[in-house]
Amino acid sequence: MRRLWRQFWRKRTNPIPRSHAEKMKHTLSVIYSFMGYNALGLCLILLTQLHYPKTELEKKQP
Repeated sequence: MRRLWRQFWRKRTNPIPRSHAEKMKHTLSVIYSFMGYNALGLCLILLTQLHYPKTELEKKQP
């Protein structure tokens, strides 16, 4: 089954140039690292707010 799927897929697709593949890999890795960095920051903010709740003065501010 795996071989049939591979033959089917290779028949209907064209290989992309290596330079384009490397460029896309670099772009996706930059996006992935940026999203990971933001997710880490969000987790740290949520943990900080969980352990240090707002004071009464901070709650009154809009």
